[in-house]
Amino acid sequence: EKLGLRSVHRKALLEALAEELPPSTIRLGSRLSSIEQSPGESLITLHLEDGTRVKTK
Repeated sequence: EKLGLRSVHRKALLEALAEELPPSTIRLGSRLSSIEQSPGESLITLHLEDGTRVKTK
């Protein structure tokens, strides 16, 4: 069976993803300024333009 192209509105996709994640997981409107990973560590720190730092797993 041949499948055709499917699309979804970006807003609908983001809302569906956000519903499945813990609160405060998604930051809309933030701009990333840099990514930092220390040698030998798996944690990554995201630096946002507003000065916020987000540590990932």
